[in-house]
Amino acid sequence: MSYSSDPTDASSTVELGEERDDDSTTEQSILLAVSELFYPVYQKFFNKQDRYVRNLEKRLTKANINRPVEIYVSGALAIGTFVGAILGLVLGGMMYFLLNQGGAVLPVAPNSVIPFSQTAWMDALIAIGSALKAGIAIVIAGGSGALFGLFGAIGVASFYPSLRIYSRRREINLVMPDVIAFMYSLSVGGMDQLEIFEAVADSRDTYGEAAVEFQRVTQEMKYFNTDYQTAVQSVANGTPSEDLSKFLVDMLSIINSGGDMSAFLENQKEYYMQEVRRKQRNHLDTLEFFGEMYMSLSILPMVLLIILIIMALLGNPYPRLLMLTVYGLLPLLNLLFGFIIAIAKQDTVGNGTLDTSDSVVSEVSQEGSITDLGVVDTYANAEETATIFNDLRSLELRHKIGGVIRNPWGFFTKNPLTTLWFTVPIAGLTVAFLIAADVASINPTTIKNQAFMQTLYLFYVPVFMTALPVAAFYEWQRRKIGVITDTLTEDLRKLANTNETGQPLLEAIRITGEDNPSLLGREFRNIYKRVKFGTSLSPVLVEFNNRYKIPRLARTVKLVQKAQEASSHITDVLQTAAEVSENQDELLRERVSRTRVQVVIIAVTFLVFLGVMLILQEFFVQRMVKVIGGSESSQAALGDFDSVDPAFLKMLYFHAAVIQGICAGYISGYMQTGKLHSGVKYMLAYMLVAVLIWGGVMALL
Repeated sequence: MSYSSDPTDASSTVELGEERDDDSTTEQSILLAVSELFYPVYQKFFNKQDRYVRNLEKRLTKANINRPVEIYVSGALAIGTFVGAILGLVLGGMMYFLLNQGGAVLPVAPNSVIPFSQTAWMDALIAIGSALKAGIAIVIAGGSGALFGLFGAIGVASFYPSLRIYSRRREINLVMPDVIAFMYSLSVGGMDQLEIFEAVADSRDTYGEAAVEFQRVTQEMKYFNTDYQTAVQSVANGTPSEDLSKFLVDMLSIINSGGDMSAFLENQKEYYMQEVRRKQRNHLDTLEFFGEMYMSLSILPMVLLIILIIMALLGNPYPRLLMLTVYGLLPLLNLLFGFIIAIAKQDTVGNGTLDTSDSVVSEVSQEGSITDLGVVDTYANAEETATIFNDLRSLELRHKIGGVIRNPWGFFTKNPLTTLWFTVPIAGLTVAFLIAADVASINPTTIKNQAFMQTLYLFYVPVFMTALPVAAFYEWQRRKIGVITDTLTEDLRKLANTNETGQPLLEAIRITGEDNPSLLGREFRNIYKRVKFGTSLSPVLVEFNNRYKIPRLARTVKLVQKAQEASSHITDVLQTAAEVSENQDELLRERVSRTRVQVVIIAVTFLVFLGVMLILQEFFVQRMVKVIGGSESSQAALGDFDSVDPAFLKMLYFHAAVIQGICAGYISGYMQTGKLHSGVKYMLAYMLVAVLIWGGVMALL
């Protein structure tokens, strides 16, 4: 796609797939004005034919930063100059302050070197030399900061498109199988190639950056009068995804040769489904390797603690190293492991919400936060309707708050994290009450001597009070999602079979929903009733989807929504949707089955860690201190054991077990689902196991 090289062309600064609002327009105007100021600097040091500029222009295109390279580089120079000026002034000012406060002393020539140094004119020369040295030091410090800021900003600006390219490539590759299945379904439903491209281009809410690439095709044809083949070839050359590029090139060859497009798309669909299975197997194999790696990482803190304890028993205690191991190294290793999993994990594209911009009904009923009032906010902010709609806004806000009060369970199920607004203050007040009642204490000595009980009061109580509701409502939300997806494939097949008998889509929805006890069957009945009462089918489908916000369901609803706009007989489309859904069911079952093994490995590793901590505390340190401490010959041979504090060590062991349980819980959930919320239940379970086993052993011994 070609771009204007005129830096005053503001129309080229709006990215594809993004709406132009007042804030973005203001930002683009400011950027354009600043870039114009530094455009002569760009012309002075850069040229359109420079290799750096040409490579950057290509990367801007692939990164979907639709801004002429001249504006981009000029803006980077402007930002670099501003940052450099600030950094230079800061460093220069710091150097000036240090010199005047005596914090830094510049070398001066000793009096013995300069003859007659006591004379007035010689003293003046020395003072001038010192001032020059101070000035040079300030200039060097300020200049270094300015250069660092300038070149740092240019470096960041040069590297940023690569990050965007990587992110877009990953998202496009993840969603490619669904895009091709979508195109195949519309093809067998009777749409031609141009209509299919437009349908994908209008589905950014479902297919993300892949839809943006198809927008390039449609916009080149619409605004640049480019023919279909040339537009597709241009996007194939400029897309960051090799998979999409290969697919578009192969599709062009089918078009130019007059081949069967539906057959081509069907073959591509099958190929990419197999690729998804292969990639998931590789991903799960990687997770299995990570499970083995986690066991090795967990051994390192245990070994280090054992070594430090032995050194302490030999009379060389290292309390800071012990604390650093427990409170620093242990969580850091788990954080590093979580970061490794995050790099390798498979993302889910989209948030499951479909665009409601074309549907007033859906916008009014769109689920969101309490203060998100949908269409009422739109008209309340307009000058001509502000008076009337401000009153309606107050009524709508009171209605939503009343709905939360009447049905808090439903609200918290949709928004589990909002429970923290209530549980965090309650937990804080509870801890404050325990401290005021002299049950809990924040005194370090008390915490050390009563580590078990004080950890319960100060840590366990607030954590369980805040995290338990989040875990409960999140798991209930997952259960509701599972109720929908568990029967999705079966209900889609029923819908396709009913539509195949000649029934229109709406009647097929009614028949499929009748005598269907599933949640999806009930939703089908509600959809039929809403349409019969006068609402169009398309906004009702969108509203139904946005109540659950499941990416998988959103892709299915988008497919049905686009297909029914062309015809009410979409049997082939529904059968394809059922096939894709069945494939996703198989992938999910395989993922759950194999990641369950990794969760068990992490649980066993945690139990081993807990057991080692208990053995160190109850059967090693205390017994060794008693035995060796009671033997005069052992004391003489091994040193002074007064420095070994059993209470301090006991606190560290217990805290190490708790920290390991928290980290292991989050890693278990993250490895299984790719979401941190899933780890809350495991974290609470491991913390509970740690306190029960530790307390039980203490009671027995």
